[in-house]
Order: sequence, then structure tokens, then C-alpha cells
Amino acid sequence: MAGRKKSVITSLIKELKEVIKNMKIKKIKDFYYAFKQLQKIEKKLHRLNEINANQGLTKKQEKRQAKLEKEANEIAKKTFGCYAFYQQDPRGVALYLIEKKKDGKAGLYNKGLPIL
Repeated sequence: MAGRKKSVITSLIKELKEVIKNMKIKKIKDFYYAFKQLQKIEKKLHRLNEINANQGLTKKQEKRQAKLEKEANEIAKKTFGCYAFYQQDPRGVALYLIEKKKDGKAGLYNKGLPIL
């Protein structure tokens, strides 16, 4: 039984390494750091969405929103090889990772990974 568990774990590790290789990630800590950065950006964007829905954004907040969106896209492209989609509805998740289509355009956010 122990040998079977070991082979299952070994195969899972191989699959994880392949996924990481395809995502342009060299180390697990790079993945973790990038995902944590995206989570922080998502929280900030979500708060800006709430402010926008209640009272509107100031020019300074609009610039911050654009800067955060740009930063999320850079992290997503560099680390995960995909796009960061910013959804401005305050009732849901503000940031999603979405894959590129074959034509180079971004896919649908509802088929992406929400950053929670």
C-alpha cells in the first residue's frame, strides 16, 4: 500500500511540475508571491468598485485604479502567461485570470480563475 501511495504522489508531483513549466514559473515561491500580489490588488480594486458605486471616484482614485489594473496585467502575463480581467461590479470578484484565445485575444472572464 505504501508503494502505491508513493507512486501516486510521484505522479502528482510530475504533473504539478509540468503545469508550473507551462505557466512560465521557475519556482513554487514565484507562483505563491505572484498570487499573493494579485490577491492584494484584487482587494484594492474591489474597494474602489464599492466607492465608485456609492459616491464615484476622484481623479486620484481613477489613476490608482488604472495603475492597479496595469500592474495586475503585468503580473499575469509575466508569471502565468495569461490576462488579468478587471470586473467593475462591486457585488462580485474584481479580478480574474483568463487564458488567451488562439487568435491572441482574451477569453471570457466567466471561464477564468477568480482571484480570491
